[in-house]
Amino acid sequence: MCLAAAVIAVACNSSGTLEIVDRRPVIRFDSGVVQYTVKVGKVLTVTPLYDNVDENTSYEWSIDGEVVSSQPTLSHRFDTVGRCYVKLTAANGEAAATAEIVVTVAELAPPVIVFDLPDGGLNILCDNDYTLSPEVLNADDTTLYAWYLDGKQVSDEREYIFKQSTTGDYAMRMTARNEDGSDELEFTVHVVDGIPAEVTWQASYCQADPLVHYVALGRSVELYPYVWNGIAPSFEWRIADEIIGREQSLAYTPATEGETEIVFTLSDVAQSPTALTRHISRSNVERSVVRIKVVCCRQAEPRQATDGSSPYISEVFDYTPAPGQFVNDVEKGGFAGENTYEAANAFARARLLGEHFISLGSWGGYIVVGFDHSIMAGSGNEIAITGNQFDTSSEPGIIWVMQDTNGNGLPDDEWFELRGSETGKPETRQHHAAVYTRPSAAHASSPWQTIDGEQGTVDYLASYHSQEYYYPAWVEADRLTLYGTRLESRTRRDESVPTEYWILDPYGWGYADNYGCDREENWTPSDDPALDSRSVVTYHHISNAMNADGSPADLAWVDFIKIQTGVLDKAGWIGENSTSIVSIADHNLQRQLR
Repeated sequence: MCLAAAVIAVACNSSGTLEIVDRRPVIRFDSGVVQYTVKVGKVLTVTPLYDNVDENTSYEWSIDGEVVSSQPTLSHRFDTVGRCYVKLTAANGEAAATAEIVVTVAELAPPVIVFDLPDGGLNILCDNDYTLSPEVLNADDTTLYAWYLDGKQVSDEREYIFKQSTTGDYAMRMTARNEDGSDELEFTVHVVDGIPAEVTWQASYCQADPLVHYVALGRSVELYPYVWNGIAPSFEWRIADEIIGREQSLAYTPATEGETEIVFTLSDVAQSPTALTRHISRSNVERSVVRIKVVCCRQAEPRQATDGSSPYISEVFDYTPAPGQFVNDVEKGGFAGENTYEAANAFARARLLGEHFISLGSWGGYIVVGFDHSIMAGSGNEIAITGNQFDTSSEPGIIWVMQDTNGNGLPDDEWFELRGSETGKPETRQHHAAVYTRPSAAHASSPWQTIDGEQGTVDYLASYHSQEYYYPAWVEADRLTLYGTRLESRTRRDESVPTEYWILDPYGWGYADNYGCDREENWTPSDDPALDSRSVVTYHHISNAMNADGSPADLAWVDFIKIQTGVLDKAGWIGENSTSIVSIADHNLQRQLR
């Protein structure tokens, strides 16, 4: 995010340097929508949300330079068919903020029903209330609604509360009608005793098969299924006819080189098992079976640095940010319409080699990079990562490292997390996951839901950015599942100052884009760093790489580095917590080249 503080505050600009900026009003729109349609001759009312305003704030709405309102809310009659751009300016004496909305004036404005349905259909539990509340564009007080259940009208309201006590499939239809026309929506509701658990598997990078794992002889590989909607799940791991585990996670150590097939079975029961008669019971067990291939190979040798080696990255293998305000952004984020993974990776590589920041977006967003040599472990501080943190702004990135175990030059082996100050604390969540959904309309917020059932949005900030979507344009799927470690948020609003002032407190050590004690080369671990240095570089030890159980991984070198946004939170008008990276370097070579 681009950070700002009080009336006159320190902030980061798009180059990652620090500057003094004025505090200005912030303009937001409900649900992030900045495009409207109105019928010719009708009055359109737009009510923005404001931050950092008071009774002395002035407002100006203008169309083609002509002022049409000086009120916080716009109520204006549009008499000419076509598209127009309405500019809003809010000034508080310190500075002004502007935002623009697009208004399409049409001869006819029939209603349009917008209703997001989950992948795989709408599954609803028996005897539970579900409020179905589609968005209806071009609706007003005269719009007529109707809901039909299996062909029978059941409501004439815009919202409908669905509840059924009998399992089965139900046909739903909604209609909306005004004087200009009508729209309708049809879908099927599956009423079930229990929503079957879903299992997802994390791939090492975007092109890797999540069900193929490479491990060096003598090392263990961790196999971990991410279980969504589980009620009472049980687990079974088998090799041939032998059960080798019944826990969710399996640490497997091959005895010899070669391929091994491991069969994983998830069993789960429905929420409300029901007796059909006193002699017949229904267990409602759902099972999912997955076959995983583990390839054990002899460890490839490290690639030695030469006189021509660079301390900086040579390749970006995977740039997959979560939705965030700098993703797809042209003016500050530096994007130029990248819409394929190849283009996004090339963009991120050029930005990092030019020491321009890239944003990893909200929690879980990540980048995977490689070097033209292996980074050798030594006395410490082998990895140097530059962010844009300062004393009241830390957006920590979790750091992972990988050896090229199979020697194919690709990051398709096993990741090892670098230990940090928050590792092992009860509030730190390993094996966390979140799903981000592509917004249903341009300039709208991006919804998310975690594997624990939390829900929220990455808010669209129209005052600062104008790209249509924060959702990465090169991700084809409408749902983006991200994985990693999640830290407890340290984002807080300072209530001691009269304006909306946000502080993102630092973590002790071990994270990118964090104002911790590891900003000094000769750092010692501390949970309460108190350095005067304004350094934006953090130094990291390969010796902090750990196995899934927290034990030292004892890596002699690494070939790939992944950095992942570690906090899921937002700071009001400042926006989402998002790790920013400016460069990633082999500090061994940096020291040699000094």
